[in-house]
Amino acid sequence: MSYIPDINLEHFIIKSELIEIVPEKLVKEYGIIPVFKLGSILTVATSDPGNSEIIDKLKSKLNREIDIVFAEKEQIIRSEEHTSELQSPCNLVCRLLLEKK
Repeated sequence: MSYIPDINLEHFIIKSELIEIVPEKLVKEYGIIPVFKLGSILTVATSDPGNSEIIDKLKSKLNREIDIVFAEKEQIIRSEEHTSELQSPCNLVCRLLLEKK
């Protein structure tokens, strides 16, 4: 198995463009958090980097190349909760209003 880098999500801010790429359903279902996008390659954090099935399913569902990094499960859960808040209808309206300024 090749080297899998790790990431500390404690103070990591998830960009809204990444939230739009990965639906909340997939975030919760696979226990992942999108962290970077470089071109068509999406990097996601997971606490189970050896689970190639997750990566294969994400590649198929998102139709893009997927890289992975390791993150502690507790950090992923906290990030998932934050992602859910960002996708709430109220927050989406606020973001749209701020983007128009």
